[in-house]
Amino acid sequence: MTTLLVSAAAPCTPATDSLVAALRAELQEFGGLLRLLNEEQDQILGDPTISPSIALSIERQLAKAGEAVRVRRDRMILSGGVATEEEIVVAAPVEMRPLVSALFSEVKSLSSRVDVFVTQNEWLRVRAAQFPELNARRASLDA
Repeated sequence: MTTLLVSAAAPCTPATDSLVAALRAELQEFGGLLRLLNEEQDQILGDPTISPSIALSIERQLAKAGEAVRVRRDRMILSGGVATEEEIVVAAPVEMRPLVSALFSEVKSLSSRVDVFVTQNEWLRVRAAQFPELNARRASLDA
């Protein structure tokens, strides 16, 4: 039988707490952005005249996510003099390194997915505008 040993409390610094909170907030931002991009894609495929409110929400969230990245990086550079993710992970308490590393990895993954969605949606909007007769035909079939 295997027994799991759990430490009472991992030593955590305010800087590490701040970093983890910033990474989690960034994950939430990217998750919300993916939801909006998915809605945008569904709308483009269903009706190529995209809702201005969705487009505006996406632009705002993209700006917010980019600002979150910049602020987090600035804090890390100012607080510990570290600039790369690897240096940040190594500077974290040993017990927190797997969490910090996993959060960085997930942020990178979601960021890549956002980039793919943005590119796809831009391409879909261009194609929908280039072929309005297909959209009119589709609309008549749906009616």
